[in-house]
Amino acid sequence: MKRTIASAAIAVLALAGCTLPPCGGSCAGSQWKGKRIAVFGDSLTDPALRERWKNYWAYLPETLGVDVHVFGVNGQQWTALPRQIASAVSEMGDGVDAATVLLGTNDYIHNCPLGEWFDLETKTVDSWGTTYLREHRVLNCDTNTFRGRINVGLRALKTTFPDAQIIVLTPPHRAFFTCSPRNVQPEEDFPNDIGHYFEEYVEAIREGARLWSVPVIDLYAESSLCPRLPGQGRLFWNARTDRLHPNSEGHRRIADLMTYRMLALPAGFTTDKQR
Repeated sequence: MKRTIASAAIAVLALAGCTLPPCGGSCAGSQWKGKRIAVFGDSLTDPALRERWKNYWAYLPETLGVDVHVFGVNGQQWTALPRQIASAVSEMGDGVDAATVLLGTNDYIHNCPLGEWFDLETKTVDSWGTTYLREHRVLNCDTNTFRGRINVGLRALKTTFPDAQIIVLTPPHRAFFTCSPRNVQPEEDFPNDIGHYFEEYVEAIREGARLWSVPVIDLYAESSLCPRLPGQGRLFWNARTDRLHPNSEGHRRIADLMTYRMLALPAGFTTDKQR
């Protein structure tokens, strides 16, 4: 059975135009070669922090052959995504083949209420030739709530780049972080100040991706990063004070997961007129 699964994986990669590389290898001859990717996010993405580590997106040109444009900003929450999209339009125009979004950890630590995906109203509907009053749901776009922020952000992405492949990343696990006496953030085993655990925000991101029909690369579940474990301190910026931000080795793990997941996805979409 294991041999059959492995053979199937090799066959899929062969169809993508590359052979199965070793960990950290390259599939730069795949469907992603030369594609332009807009990368949105927070401090895990911010290019201004690259002097501290090599970010995950910096590996993707090596592994997938993509052209990466980065718009992440340190400390940002999902409310920042429309602004980052505007920056991408200013820099890239409509030449965006794909976009990735890695946000959510700051919404959790800054106590954003989770909210709901929809508000409810009563509306007239014609069903099978008969008119009824029925409950009707309306998209919640309240940016004071986490689900409302995701609705606004993903709607903006899919509207602005209708032919792009949109990929949502869940944030990875987080442990203790401090950079000053006024900025001390406990590990994820504590709820935030309004009683919500980090995993509730992660699950909301998964829900939002399903609602908006975009694929998820689940860093929380699959990146292998478990910063609360003593032996994983070597994958983060500082084992004593910063187990929130992966270092270059930690980012490499994220990039490796992204590489293999992205090989199974279309590198953007085209219309009949564009073919």
